[in-house]
Amino acid sequence: MGSFISKLGPGLLYAGAAIGVSHLVQSTRAGANYGFYLAGIIILANLLKYPFFEISPIYTSKTKNNLLKGYKSLHPIVLVVFLLINISTFLIVLSAITLVTAGLSSLLIPIDIPMIAWVITLSSLAIIVIYFGHFKLLTSLTKYIVLGLSVLTITALIIALVSSPDLSIYMTNSFDWESLIDIAFLIALVGWMPAPMEISAWHSTWSLADGKAPEYSAALFDFKIGYWGTMVLALTFMILGALVMYGSGSQFPSSPVLFAGQLIELFTDQFGAWSYPIIALAAFATMFTTLLTCFDAYPRVISAGVQILRNETTDKTQTSISTIVLLISGIGVVIILYFWLDNLKTLIDFATSVGFLAANLIAVFNFLIALQLRKQGLYPKGWIRWALMITGLIALFGFSVVYLAI
Repeated sequence: MGSFISKLGPGLLYAGAAIGVSHLVQSTRAGANYGFYLAGIIILANLLKYPFFEISPIYTSKTKNNLLKGYKSLHPIVLVVFLLINISTFLIVLSAITLVTAGLSSLLIPIDIPMIAWVITLSSLAIIVIYFGHFKLLTSLTKYIVLGLSVLTITALIIALVSSPDLSIYMTNSFDWESLIDIAFLIALVGWMPAPMEISAWHSTWSLADGKAPEYSAALFDFKIGYWGTMVLALTFMILGALVMYGSGSQFPSSPVLFAGQLIELFTDQFGAWSYPIIALAAFATMFTTLLTCFDAYPRVISAGVQILRNETTDKTQTSISTIVLLISGIGVVIILYFWLDNLKTLIDFATSVGFLAANLIAVFNFLIALQLRKQGLYPKGWIRWALMITGLIALFGFSVVYLAI
């Protein structure tokens, strides 16, 4: 078991970044509102997006370069656009993640302080861990927290399924394809399912963080564990949301504290009240891991992209820009959440919807990278990946047109 865990690295960092808002919040809401009906959508979204994310371990291991360099090789403007997407969205994304984490924090440590104080504390702690702990600490924390949550969540699911007498009631069609509200939620769900598309470049940057490129088969193995593991957990949270809340009339509230309480109840209803502190700690640790990986990734990718654009070979500029972006992240999150503390669902839906629209451009960039690798004889043979990518591009742009129309 130890040797297996030691082989996992950037793939679990990917999972740590993905298993957060999209899973604990959106997947659970999908089950609570629509039962098992959206399970196929979750599976299809993961399947169609897979080749666009998989380009990271393929490109990094085959070329020994950061995927950001691949974007620049297409054209410098491609890298510029990618960086602009990250710069324009990172504060909203970090704010949504911080708000969910703050809600869990207030339940785990029930002291009477304002929610904004939790936001300031978490942002400051993330900055300290990233700045002083560096990549090794981030990897170690993420690895064990993600694996621990996986065991806990799947165990809760098994208990819930065994105690459910009739699963057919969760399979009814409760989704209205003519409802603007339902369509808007579907797009928000798919937007970060399994994760924002820009994580493909994050994964590439993490893969090279220790200064050496991974070997091809090892890189793909590590990535597949992280990627398909997140899909299993997304379905698990959706099923738990359905079993505990579907048809009960309960709705997830916009208050981060009340939301966190309902989230924890999904598990305590299965394990018993005695498990509350364990579940609260596990949920907090999961969201804090997501918070750390995102606080690390945005400064790391933005600074690396600027360095590549400027053709610099030293790390001095990258370190300086990374530190500046890290500080802006913490300050920006506090400012945004000062005004959005009681609008959790609105903030999350906005962030995931923006992520969905941004995914279109990044998917095109990654498709072009795949074509480039194919011309160089470096892309895996076979037609399945190409079929998935073309279908995925059609689906992404089609849903985007629907989203903009409503």
